[in-house]
Amino acid sequence: MDLSPSALLEAILEGARDPLLVLSRDRVVLEANRAALRWMELRRDAVVGHSLSELPGWKEAGSSGGFEIRHREFSVQQLDGGELLIAESRDNTAVEEERRYERLVFELANMGVWTWDLATDTVTNRSEHGLFGWPAMVDASRHQVLQRFHPDDRGRVLAEAEAAVASRSGFRVEARGYAPEGGLKWVAVTGAVRCDETGYPVRVDGVTIDITERKLTELRLRESEARFRAIFENAGIGIALVGPGGIPVACNPALEQLLGYSASELQKMHFSEFTHHEDVKRDLALYQDLISGRRRRYEVEKRYLRKDGELMWGRLVVSAVRDASGQAVFGIGMVEDITARKRVERELLSLSDKLITTQEQERSRIARELHDGLGQQIAALSIAVASMKRQVPEHVTVAREQMTRLQQRIASISEGVRRISHELHPAVLELAGIVPALRSHCKQFSTDNGVAVTLDAESNFENIPAEVALCLYRVAQEALQNVAKHSGAKEASVRLQHSGESVVLTVADHGRGFDADAPASHAGLGLVSMKERARLLNGSLKISSSPGEGATLEVSIPLTAPEAVGQSA
Repeated sequence: MDLSPSALLEAILEGARDPLLVLSRDRVVLEANRAALRWMELRRDAVVGHSLSELPGWKEAGSSGGFEIRHREFSVQQLDGGELLIAESRDNTAVEEERRYERLVFELANMGVWTWDLATDTVTNRSEHGLFGWPAMVDASRHQVLQRFHPDDRGRVLAEAEAAVASRSGFRVEARGYAPEGGLKWVAVTGAVRCDETGYPVRVDGVTIDITERKLTELRLRESEARFRAIFENAGIGIALVGPGGIPVACNPALEQLLGYSASELQKMHFSEFTHHEDVKRDLALYQDLISGRRRRYEVEKRYLRKDGELMWGRLVVSAVRDASGQAVFGIGMVEDITARKRVERELLSLSDKLITTQEQERSRIARELHDGLGQQIAALSIAVASMKRQVPEHVTVAREQMTRLQQRIASISEGVRRISHELHPAVLELAGIVPALRSHCKQFSTDNGVAVTLDAESNFENIPAEVALCLYRVAQEALQNVAKHSGAKEASVRLQHSGESVVLTVADHGRGFDADAPASHAGLGLVSMKERARLLNGSLKISSSPGEGATLEVSIPLTAPEAVGQSA
């Protein structure tokens, strides 16, 4: 099956998430991927074929040949002996879109019919189309005809024709010539020798077909192949062409270095053989969807098994190269090593876990101090004031009234200490479970803030893990606090339910709402804390809201561990 290198190059550019330009030696843009066009906010025809200096926002950056476009730096690397340059702007945080590959179309040009009379050694055109676009010749000499051809091709054309006459056979030759307007053209010359009844050759009948477009197409294919090979061989990320069955047919040096296998070794392995066993099922399903046409591309973070036994995390982007009928011929996979990033994420996750654990321990300690220490002292003070009040005679009304007010003040302080102690560490959560704890909090919140809160929790939640219950309780606390602070609502609802293998908490209000799609740079520590608590338990938190429509917060926590870690697209 014939694969266009330009289609492979197109797929490489399509799969790259970061801006990428392919330049000529004189810095004319030959190719630009979608990310680059999107960054420059230009159409493709305003970029490809133009010099870098013509692009808006371009300027030189340093002495290494790099440059900037709209304040974004591009690094430049020489490829193909310096004939091609690749300019790349990397962004490791940053997901990616698809493009269809080009199909080359060959068109037949005008056909000229001619006869070469061997007796007179003259050539006559028998159609209106002459050689290379010149007027048709009648009884032209062989010398006149040969003058139409490029000097470097005349000898070859004549030799092929004479050899055919000598062998009484036919010939075909491709040659160059100059058109009347001065441009260079290509023709395919085909001739058949005609003999008389004695077998002596008397003439040659033939046709010329303009193959200029085909030759230009072949030239473009060679240039495209050179670009593809340059990118494939010199890319800083691993690239593999994978057959529909999942076995690589080509691997670049970067992938060999990442996995520790040679290209010949990888070409004998199914990709599942160097994929971590917990990630194989998901990756296989995604690839089968790609090959079958159910998806155009996918992106996934997965674990690879290197030849030396080490584990490597990679971000894999896969797209398909399809033939004219739409059948997948290859999958093109690009692998970026994200092991260091994953290590940092694990360290941050561990640190976040320790911080939240420490915070809960400190809350518990302070709550005990308030209850067992300050709470007991306030209780003793209340008893002492009541005893003093009994010792004051009934007719000393002023003193007794002051003591009554003092008792009320002490009772208020005691209630405040109890409420703070409960918010810091709800003992009811440990003793009775999540539903009684939420019911108690909703009741207290309604009393303190004047917001009527309803709780819907009909299922059985007695057996959910303690860390999940604590997470849900803290999220409900913070969410209701946000309702009181920001929504202006007089009613709110809290719902706790099972959903498959997860437990879902939903807090909703009908207040003023906000634009949930607006940049979240203003998000407070409360929202950050809720998201982090959910993330530590492999859960998710989402908020939906619009101005005037209230807000809904939903947190989902799995009760079982997921099969694999990572994200797919």
